Amino acid sequence: MAVQATAGPPTHVVFETSVGDFTMELYSEHAPKTCWNIAELARRGYYNNTIFHRIIKVPNTSNGHFQPAN
Repeated sequence: MAVQATAGPPTHVVFETSVGDFTMELYSEHAPKTCWNIAELARRGYYNNTIFHRIIKVPNTSNGHFQPAN
């Protein structure tokens, strides 16, 4: 996962997968706590090695329960 380093709140997180990367846009003005949480978990590596078990054409994904990376 990659989170850009900026002075303000993060605006996106890049998820790197075995079938290609995708970018999640974060709208901190609408959901500041949720955006901060997603970005912080990505920084800490909590999404590393998470299996995405459903990806559909509309902008929606589902993934399994993550565990902290070792």
